[in-house]
Order: sequence, then structure tokens, then C-alpha cells
Amino acid sequence: RFKVSLRRGLNICEKQAGHLYGHWNEEKGVLGVTPEWLFCHANSRPQQVRTMALAGTCHPSQSQEAFFDNDKEREEHQWVVQGICQALHEMGVVRLGAIQLFSLPKLTHLMTRIELTLNRPFHFEALVNCLHPTPAVGALPFVEGKKWLKTYDAHTPRGYYGAPFGFFDPQRGLSNCLVGIRNVQWSVGGMRIGAGCGIVQRSRFEKEWQEIGFKIRAIRDQLHL
Repeated sequence: RFKVSLRRGLNICEKQAGHLYGHWNEEKGVLGVTPEWLFCHANSRPQQVRTMALAGTCHPSQSQEAFFDNDKEREEHQWVVQGICQALHEMGVVRLGAIQLFSLPKLTHLMTRIELTLNRPFHFEALVNCLHPTPAVGALPFVEGKKWLKTYDAHTPRGYYGAPFGFFDPQRGLSNCLVGIRNVQWSVGGMRIGAGCGIVQRSRFEKEWQEIGFKIRAIRDQLHL
């Protein structure tokens, strides 16, 4: 089963936007295909860091124009943009791209590219500590949100879900860090798929529950589960 999922994930990444990641041993592990970067950095541009806000979701069968103009989805997306910009503010100058649709075969998201011009030397762990968790997988305000997440994990452990997953390629001089979503986790006791949704004042239970279902089905399809 694992080899089938790994092969399916590799095939998916060759055909569409997404990044295969994982970590495992004989007892437990995680495997996923995430669309979301926490940040990217290249030694060739030492002061530049790229990241993204990815929040707001709909099924491709729904009207993409209506989704793009939906007030609730826009609000959810803007909270994530604002949270990332606030986190990066002390590290340099932040520039925003235009909000756009990010289309995948099973889901469509709202996405804004964000670029940071550093006012200090690049440091991998400092960027992780600054950005993680973004409001897309965490909560706002940032400090109170991290406290709430620790309380949440005490009764519903998330494991690797939403965690930063980073790597450094010394030959190409690239430092990349992914957001660990769209994954399956397993141990000797079984396996589980995690999915979440953004909750704002305009959220409605039925729609958010439907969104979680879309995401779980997308993960099952991506990894042939």
C-alpha cells in the first residue's frame, strides 16, 4: 500500500502543482502532497524570501468567478495575508502580489504571492519560527493562537499535520520549507487523514464541513487510499 501511495504521489507531482514530502520508519510515518510553501530562498538572491498566502477553498465544479468574489472567502484569505505580513514585518520589507485563483484538479484556492526583502542574513530556523504556524493552519492573534493550539493538541493531537517540512539543497543553493498539509499519518495503531478549514465570522457549519470532505477526498485520490 505504501509503495502504491508513494508512486501515485510522484505521478501527481509530475502532472500538476504540488510537492511530495514524507518521513517514516518501520513504526510510523507521514506522506503527503502539499500545494503550500512556508518559504523559499535561493543563495543567488540572498536577501529575497518568497512565501504565499493560500486560503479560501472551493470545489472545481462550483463557479470560479463566484468563489473569487465571495466576501467570506476573501475575508478568510485576507486574515492569512495579514498574519503573514505582520509576522515578517520586523525582518524586512514585504511586498504583495495580486490575489489569484490557484487551481488543482480536486480543489481551487485563493492565493497571494508574498516576497520579503530581508534586513538581516537569511537564517532557516529564524524564518520557520517567524512564520509557523501561519493563520492558514493556526489562529489569530498569533501569540494567543499558539497557546490555543497547544490546548487543542492536548485532547486532539494533530501529529505532523500542518508542521513545517524543510530541506536544503547545497548543490543548487536552495532552502525550501513546505507546509505539511494534505497528508496521511500512520503508526502501528492505524492511519488517519487530517484536514481543516478557515473559520471566520461569516463561516457556516455545513459549508465548512463540506470543505473538509472535499479535502479528505482529494488526499485519498492523490495517494490512492
